[in-house]
Order: sequence, then structure tokens, then C-alpha cells
Amino acid sequence: MSLFRSEEMGHYNLVMPRESVWEILNELGELGELQFEDLNKKNPENRPKAIIEYIKRCEEMDGKL
Repeated sequence: MSLFRSEEMGHYNLVMPRESVWEILNELGELGELQFEDLNKKNPENRPKAIIEYIKRCEEMDGKL
């Protein structure tokens, strides 16, 4: 996988049961071939507080990297 936008890409919408999300996303992340898009950027207050804190930590780490 490369970061060049000229490579062929696809855009998909995943729908999965809530109880399986962690396992499914962990397996997909191990592939190293995906990029996730946050579809709830406009309405973050609808998320549980723990998720909001986790996202903030991820953004901070991304900034450090």
C-alpha cells in the first residue's frame, strides 16, 4: 500500500453488529491496507464520552507522529 492518491481506491460502507466491532476492526487494521473515515465529525456529541476521549488521544498521537 502506498500513500499516493493516484493508486486505485474504493470507498465502502461497513455495517456490523456492535458486539463484534472491536474484533472486526482489529482484524482489518492488522491488514494495514485500510483508511477509516469518521462519518460523525459533524455531530460528535452523540458519541459516548469514553469514545470521545479515545479519539482525542488518537489525534494527539497522530500529531506527535
